[in-house]
Amino acid sequence: FSATRNNDRIGLILFSDQVEKYIPPRKGARHVLRIIKEVLTHKPERTGTDAAPALDFLNHTQSRKAVTFLISDFIFPTDCERPLKITARRHDLIAVTIGDRHERAWPKAGVVQWCDPESGQTVLVDTSSNAVRRELFLLQEQRSDELKKNLRRAGFDMIELFTGES
Repeated sequence: FSATRNNDRIGLILFSDQVEKYIPPRKGARHVLRIIKEVLTHKPERTGTDAAPALDFLNHTQSRKAVTFLISDFIFPTDCERPLKITARRHDLIAVTIGDRHERAWPKAGVVQWCDPESGQTVLVDTSSNAVRRELFLLQEQRSDELKKNLRRAGFDMIELFTGES
């Protein structure tokens, strides 16, 4: 709605491991409402996640420099550093990372079965162990620090959001 007040154009690319939906940039409140509807009702066709095809698609379809928000948990199976750098040179790219504070402070819940929704792989984790919870915390902190470093090196800004927060 901020873009509408500024008379800016707004578009949308929804992706999994491929581009699933593209709405070209346009102006107007009706267009913004369409984008909101698509975000809220979209059902992904595939379970994988990879930003590289979406970034390549953006770079090939958007010839004019644009402010671009990449909203993701940034857990990708491949290295996206090169497509991120290319996109950051062509557009004003802002990374919006989505995380969960519970991933850094696991409760003592006993043995928990985790399932990766993308691969379907399951693993049992003993969250009652202090050593296991400490290792999970360190792995998550390491991943977060590495992501921040890579985003800074690629040359764009980052906004960090957490589930369950405003």
